[in-house]
Amino acid sequence: MSTVYREMRNYQVYQQALFLGILNQSSSMIIQKPIKKAIVTQQLVTVSSLKFSADDQIAISDLIERRCKEMMKLDLSNGLREKTAIRRYETNKVTEVLHLLSDILNEFGFTFRTTKTTGKNKSAIAETVNVMYFKGRKAYSRQQITQIGMKINQYLYEKCAEGDGNTIIERNDPIIHELLVGNQSIVVFSS
Repeated sequence: MSTVYREMRNYQVYQQALFLGILNQSSSMIIQKPIKKAIVTQQLVTVSSLKFSADDQIAISDLIERRCKEMMKLDLSNGLREKTAIRRYETNKVTEVLHLLSDILNEFGFTFRTTKTTGKNKSAIAETVNVMYFKGRKAYSRQQITQIGMKINQYLYEKCAEGDGNTIIERNDPIIHELLVGNQSIVVFSS
């Protein structure tokens, strides 16, 4: 596995963890224990759902599963080999989760400076967040996304490892909150 791929995948893991950490300020979340442990890269967290209130819940994993299956069907109908379509399906799950979480953060006032992949051979275009802004002010640099995301991801992974299946992370988890505010340039928002 190439170093470039490993670095890119790890950065996606850190982005996801930071996004979840920020969203935890206004939502509880259910995360799933990984089916298999990542060895070469950091472990990506599988998010079942985010719950903002009793009547405002997003079934993240179901939504992503449906979306990626639609994309795979389209790939197959366009003549893509099944093996390639399955590989893309797995890749798309990661990028689609990141897109969905960034869309949710956008609703709370976050914007992003990103770079996009080319989407060669009709594959989905993935965005990588380089800088995050909150209500127009710089909130997180790429370095902060990496540093804080790494810590939040480690915490979430440890929480998953403690349980047998799904793990509930309550809204405003004190450890996640501390990881976010431990760096003075970090934005903490309230919904």
